[in-house]
Amino acid sequence: MDVWQEIKTFYPDKSVDDIKNNIINLLNNQK
Repeated sequence: MDVWQEIKTFYPDKSVDDIKNNIINLLNNQK
């Protein structure tokens, strides 16, 4: 199963791109 489809089940009101951008931002902020 695609990870993004799995994540999307937890955030049905968000688009996959939004979720990806949020995760990327979180990772960048941890540097």
